[in-house]
Amino acid sequence: LDYQIRFCCEHAATTSPSTTSTTTPTIPETSTTTTKVPPTTTSTSSYTADRKCNGFWSEWYNDHTPSRYSPGDTELLESIRQDVCPSIYYTINEVECQFVDFPKWPISESPDNVTCDPDVGLVCRVPVESMEEVNIC
Repeated sequence: LDYQIRFCCEHAATTSPSTTSTTTPTIPETSTTTTKVPPTTTSTSSYTADRKCNGFWSEWYNDHTPSRYSPGDTELLESIRQDVCPSIYYTINEVECQFVDFPKWPISESPDNVTCDPDVGLVCRVPVESMEEVNIC
């Protein structure tokens, strides 16, 4: 089976620390509060048409098609990162993966071992023991 992937590009929020200054008659006091929210990464292995994207979805990428001599399928972010979002001011926070020929069929029902991760991309590996049976992602 052949898979494809797309990424949600959201404008990177630039947050500056908020500063509150309070002065008393005798001792000036300044406090600075910085709140850092860790990025949320979500791995998904199923098709969801209503996945939330507060930016825009990239085009679908399908640069690798599995074959008998190359049975796995990989659509790695590393090789397409500069094409996915238009500038460094965008971050990828969400991902969707689907079958090329059956886009509405949930990947969670795939017989393959498929990983769909916003930091890595799509990876479908054929177990070594299956290689003798000529299994293809």
